[in-house]
Amino acid sequence: MTALEKRNAIVSQAREWLGYNEADGSHRAIIDLYNRMRPPDSYRMTYNDPWCAAFVSAVGMAVGLGDIILPHVNCDGMIDAYRAKGQWIEDDSYTPTPGDLIFYDWQDSGVGDCVGSADHVGIVVYVDGKLIEVVEGNYSDTVKRRYIYQGDTFIRGFAVPGYVDDAAEASPEEPPEEPDTEPEVPEDKPDCEALCKALPVLSFGCCGRSVVVAQGILIALGYSCGPDGADGDFGYNTKNAAKNFQRSAGLRVSGEIDAETWAKMLGVTG
Repeated sequence: MTALEKRNAIVSQAREWLGYNEADGSHRAIIDLYNRMRPPDSYRMTYNDPWCAAFVSAVGMAVGLGDIILPHVNCDGMIDAYRAKGQWIEDDSYTPTPGDLIFYDWQDSGVGDCVGSADHVGIVVYVDGKLIEVVEGNYSDTVKRRYIYQGDTFIRGFAVPGYVDDAAEASPEEPPEEPDTEPEVPEDKPDCEALCKALPVLSFGCCGRSVVVAQGILIALGYSCGPDGADGDFGYNTKNAAKNFQRSAGLRVSGEIDAETWAKMLGVTG
């Protein structure tokens, strides 16, 4: 998996559990998953324990990323784990990326940098300018959304899990020996125009990995694809993002991502 696919998997799983709650006992599935896969010799949770950290941990476990979403039953333990790996951001004004974790301290006065004990944690699922959308477990005993502004009071800090492409995790091979003669350098450059023409034309109603890639590029270029971000669904928000990009790039404004639009998005043409 790529780093982006891992982030999307975490965001999708967090959203899938929206509405799970204590009142009907549906939250027990989250606690049960955490208990089955919790670290050896760690605390076994009961259904009456606070479960925001367990929710975040279980999301990682559910999609096979328990080595990235560091599991713990409490927020301060999670912070310590991420700090030890150099993945802790002690900056309330940090702009997170979907898949990052946000921690809160309800005793934060809003003056200076809050360094108190954390009370709650959630998963960032969407960022629109300074507005952050978060999915949290045990939010009023339910998995719910919260909207908070960058730098707002009660933000304790952020954890940035180690999302990397799987290929980047492999051990580097020994460098090849230098040849006695300089290698021939091919004169022909890659046919970028042909490459872009080979990419699928995307339009309203399309879905799948190509849509996720296109949405990811648009979002990275500053064109919002809506609250669900790179969800693989070419809906109205993605169509509007494509139109806005085409307008600013001087292209025909169709809302379809054709070869010419792909080329501009990928920086193949000026």
